[in-house]
Amino acid sequence: MNAGNGGSLRFGTGSFTVLAWVKPAATGGYQAIAGSWNGAPNDRGYILGTNAGKDNPYIDSQSLSGASTLIAGNWYHLALVRNGDTASIYVNGAQDASSPGFAASNASFFTALNLGGTPNGNDLFNGIIDDVAIFNRALSA
Repeated sequence: MNAGNGGSLRFGTGSFTVLAWVKPAATGGYQAIAGSWNGAPNDRGYILGTNAGKDNPYIDSQSLSGASTLIAGNWYHLALVRNGDTASIYVNGAQDASSPGFAASNASFFTALNLGGTPNGNDLFNGIIDDVAIFNRALSA
């Protein structure tokens, strides 16, 4: 779903948070949840997504892979948080992964915010997405 292309959704190198409740019906392959990202070959913007049952967001061309395995049919609260140089993933309020080195990653791209897939119609989320929220600041757990 295309949710528009407002300038307030372009964070550049600033802090931000993307949250969503998800209930995957299947966990195979990359599945986009929410983001403004153009994908290959440029990999610009940001996206909250899963890959093979793991939380796996991207900021610019950098990805972060969580340790938790998401099980089809269960509800999860996922969060991608960039606070300065550090990107973190939270699953149900607990930090699942964190890594420095994201300060220069550009979280701005001029595609619309997409929910449940990428702008080109690929990487569709197989399941239910609810209560997506995006903030122009880093939220704490």
